[in-house]
Amino acid sequence: MTPPDAAPSPWPSSYAVTLAVFVLVDGLWIALVATRLYEAEMPQLVRDQPQWVPAVVFYLLFVAALVHLAVRPGVARRSVRHGATQGAVLGLTAYATYALTNLAVIDGFATAAALADLAWGGVLGASVAALATAVLSARARRQVGPRRHRDARN
Repeated sequence: MTPPDAAPSPWPSSYAVTLAVFVLVDGLWIALVATRLYEAEMPQLVRDQPQWVPAVVFYLLFVAALVHLAVRPGVARRSVRHGATQGAVLGLTAYATYALTNLAVIDGFATAAALADLAWGGVLGASVAALATAVLSARARRQVGPRRHRDARN
């Protein structure tokens, strides 16, 4: 039986926290690294203006997957490490799908950009899941109060 202080936050609040963390962390990456890397390595492929609808759809879907597969399980286990590990696996897999497919089918897609995307996917998934798990776990502890001593086996 799961102890009451291990219950994850309701799904909508878990999603909102994770989305906020994701937008902040990925926004910094895009502004400080990715834009310059893509423009330097593949200027012929970079649009003058991004297509916002596909970007927003990806963000919404990816965050939903992070919440479902990493953040809520991390909160339930009271383990930021679990959330981070699951987030890293998801991030690496999602970003590898994008980067390796582009490398395979787009003439001129840069290997350096693909490798950076692979690394970033793992780091992004891990860091967002870890931060969201930590925030939501702290919130859950404040709502429940200090954990009561149950028995010596717990």
